[in-house]
Amino acid sequence: MSPVIWWTSVCGNATEDDAFWSDSISVNTSNPDLTRCFQSTLLAWLPGGYLWLSSLFYVPVLAARPTCSRWADTSRRNAVKLVSVVVS
Repeated sequence: MSPVIWWTSVCGNATEDDAFWSDSISVNTSNPDLTRCFQSTLLAWLPGGYLWLSSLFYVPVLAARPTCSRWADTSRRNAVKLVSVVVS
């Protein structure tokens, strides 16, 4: 019997492909694949989690930097370009 890890509150438990992890699908096979639950949870949440975690360290660095009027002019110019593209 291959180890199967279920995460029923997120993925349900209808088939083995709905399991969070299954060795018979992922490891012990000639055509390895990841389960649908693993793909839709961990592979989707991991990049977002990394961005949120790194923003905790990067936002204070950005907040401590002095602003420059040139950046404000660029922001206004980009806003005008955005509005003109949306309107046209």
